[in-house]
Amino acid sequence: MEHKGTKRIETPRLELRPFIPEDAGAVYRNWASEPEVTRYLTWDTHTSTDITKQVLAEWVGGYRDPRFYQWAIELKQTAEPIGSISAVGIDEKTESVTIGYCIGTKWWGRGIMPEALGAVISFFFEEVGANCVNACHDARNPNSGKVMKKCGMKFEGIRRQAGRNNQGVCDEAWHSILRREYFEKKGFFVETGRLMIREFTADMARDVHLNSLDEDNRRFVPDEVFGSEEEALKTVKRLIGRYGSADGPFVYPVFLKDGMKNIGYVQLAPIEYDFEIGYHVAKAHTGNGYATEAVSAFLPVIAEKRGLDRVYGICLAENKASVRVLEKCGFELMYRGPGVYHGEEREIARYVLKLPEPVKTGSRRQA
Repeated sequence: MEHKGTKRIETPRLELRPFIPEDAGAVYRNWASEPEVTRYLTWDTHTSTDITKQVLAEWVGGYRDPRFYQWAIELKQTAEPIGSISAVGIDEKTESVTIGYCIGTKWWGRGIMPEALGAVISFFFEEVGANCVNACHDARNPNSGKVMKKCGMKFEGIRRQAGRNNQGVCDEAWHSILRREYFEKKGFFVETGRLMIREFTADMARDVHLNSLDEDNRRFVPDEVFGSEEEALKTVKRLIGRYGSADGPFVYPVFLKDGMKNIGYVQLAPIEYDFEIGYHVAKAHTGNGYATEAVSAFLPVIAEKRGLDRVYGICLAENKASVRVLEKCGFELMYRGPGVYHGEEREIARYVLKLPEPVKTGSRRQA
């Protein structure tokens, strides 16, 4: 995982932000002094603002560590914190994060905590690169479990007498959501040992712009070079709009799981009555087998989804790297010679990959 620290996160009603010392009064007043809030928590109800100030001083000092995550839940309407949400546990070996949260009784039942938890879950999957986000609650506090379920977490089970809180030793009810489950709910998703392939979002425009500027892209696919982030954004929005279409193009960004770095894309694009595979890995990440890994994983999934029995690969004959990727992925050479490539007469290599009989309909060509 690539830890980012307690970054500001905005939702329709909330701003999740680092605490500041000046929050002490609101923290004490809005939830830390309420016995009903701390009933099932592991810390005691605050009996004075001096205690709150001491806690906040520790948290503020912790923000120097990028592995420290402690957000104030600020309601935009009032511009003051009404609760907190944090990472109470991090396991680097399993790439998992455990979340804890609380909110003042005045704001219970308003959907605020699911809004905050959902945003934090997105942050850990999309920016930090977690594989699992989990949380637990005292089995006698089912309302906390309802918050977790609303955010897509699945109930794992009860760990009997596994925790201790202000009620003493307790049974812990655990819930979790996996990276795969999170992204599959958002749309197309493929995962390999090192990579993730998912749908575009508008905030990826900057990465698309920067990845398009390398010398290989300028040389082999100059019409896919974007001179500005604004130009890239227009294309990204257009591609997002094609996901629900019948004939695409279907273009998906490729991410390194280690650090959640956007390194390029794979695509299925229409040609006459068939489809061709396309791909690009930014120059800084070439030579590591990422293109082959992405194409090999992407093709079976997208082909089954579209009901295809073949996919073509077309590249310039001089593009040795693309030729190697196609051949490593099982494509067979059909033709090598003069042809039109991006509107120009060039020497091209045309490959085809024959696929198992499609199990779905909806392709441009089934025969």
